[in-house]
Amino acid sequence: MAARVKEPRYALGLLVGLAYFGWIFLVGLRIFEDAPVDSPGLPSLVETLLPVLLAVLAVGWWVSGRTHMALAFTPAESQFLFQGPITREGLLQYKLVRVQLSIVPTAIFVSVFVGPVIGVPRLPLAPSLWLLFTTIHLHQIAAGLIRSSWSGQGRAGLRRQWIPIVVMGAAALALAWALWPLASTYQSVTSAEQFLTAVEIALGHPAAVAVFLPFRIVLGPTMAVGLTSWLAAMAGGLALMAAHYIWVVRIDSAFEEAAAEAGVELQEITTAFKEGRLGILLAAKNKRIPRPWFRLRPIGHPAVAIFWKGLTGFTRTVGPMHPISLAILFFGFWLILMFMAMDVEEAGLAAMVLPGMLGGMALFIGPLFLRNDLRTDLRRLEILKTLPLTGRDVVAAEVAGSAASLTVVSGYFFTLAFIFFQLSTTQPFLDWRSWAAFASLWLLLPLVSGVAMGIQNWLVLVFPAWMEYGPSKSQGIDQMGGMMVSMLLTGIMLGIALLVPVLSGAAVALRLFPLVGFYSAIPAALAALGVLTGEVALLVVLTGEAYDELDASAEGLLR
Repeated sequence: MAARVKEPRYALGLLVGLAYFGWIFLVGLRIFEDAPVDSPGLPSLVETLLPVLLAVLAVGWWVSGRTHMALAFTPAESQFLFQGPITREGLLQYKLVRVQLSIVPTAIFVSVFVGPVIGVPRLPLAPSLWLLFTTIHLHQIAAGLIRSSWSGQGRAGLRRQWIPIVVMGAAALALAWALWPLASTYQSVTSAEQFLTAVEIALGHPAAVAVFLPFRIVLGPTMAVGLTSWLAAMAGGLALMAAHYIWVVRIDSAFEEAAAEAGVELQEITTAFKEGRLGILLAAKNKRIPRPWFRLRPIGHPAVAIFWKGLTGFTRTVGPMHPISLAILFFGFWLILMFMAMDVEEAGLAAMVLPGMLGGMALFIGPLFLRNDLRTDLRRLEILKTLPLTGRDVVAAEVAGSAASLTVVSGYFFTLAFIFFQLSTTQPFLDWRSWAAFASLWLLLPLVSGVAMGIQNWLVLVFPAWMEYGPSKSQGIDQMGGMMVSMLLTGIMLGIALLVPVLSGAAVALRLFPLVGFYSAIPAALAALGVLTGEVALLVVLTGEAYDELDASAEGLLR
């Protein structure tokens, strides 16, 4: 980073990044000063359900087998440490010490900025979170070692690890015994409060208490009120962490090969994420590469190939399971709101807020991260210049591919918001006015996306030395600050670009409203659409001219 800040754009980015973190720190301290000294503690229901959530996560670690990442050693570590005179216990201790470099700062950061918000004192929260994160990491390592023994040694491994199997089976039976009465209670309750009370009573059963006792112990310091109770909870948590450590170092399982493979996999994922091709990497690992949305024919305008390339890159990065999973989460949240509020209208309106906000954020922030356009292809500018295309053709195809991708992302969230809004009405999906507004939104989205992506491509061609080209890969404070400057600049330009059609449509509506009344909205909308279309065309023309005049070697793009 020291070499980069010699350049003006990185120096400016460093200043902005440092100012941002300074502002965050001061805000965090101010929140802490305003927080009450005497914290009332967490509600009893929250204290009851938090161990359950942690237990569900633990079961997921054991079932999914993804805990091998907790044992990941980088290729360099594998090469030097595994071949050296270091015992297996020494390797595990090195891994535990090394992970503290991320656990300790995370615990301090969360305690400073989150603790005062939820009313938990900052000083005891930091060591409590350290204890929690370290114990979780030890448990993940233990799960990874035992699963490695099962998979590598077969039945012999199962026989050698019979104690964890028996403990998990007994815990499952005890929990089923404690929660069985809830099946009949659910049929008799009349409100969500009654059912949650019944859940709290069921989790107070001795069998359930015994099952969730380790999770209550590790969470105890974060929920303790008062110095005496916190010290007692910390003593129990430290004892549990020590037991996990002894468990880990005594597990008889060879882990070196799995740890080296996990390190290589983690490095591939990290590199792919920095280069913006994480989705393609995961699809290749699963051997299921999504098909393009349309077939590229051998004849036709050459610019279609560039549009196809951009859109195909997007579809292979964002697979079909992503929108399906998000939809399931949103509708699950809506069902929870329905269950808690017992009011269809309130639940629907509350559920539409989040996807609506995400749709708006996608339009304004998405262009910075969705880079399947000239910002990525500038590294291959010498190849693009050989194509039999004018600058306007290349820019139009690049902007169209990225704008179509942005339209899909923002339109997806707006569609979910529209569905939840309809579910909040007494007669869902019957009012033509809401459908007209929804159709108008989908007419505007491609044009707004085109303007947003056109601005990004124009900036990177006009100011290639200041704008980040290639995949999004901000790694330092200077690059993060540079992205914030770019976000502010593009936000201002996009706001001005959208204000012009809004003012044009408003002028038409005000002029015609005394004559035709409500129907003046139709020519006003057409005027706004016309201005937006003209802005997209103007951006394509200006960016195309900048593309024709761009000298790759002079701008330092060939590297």
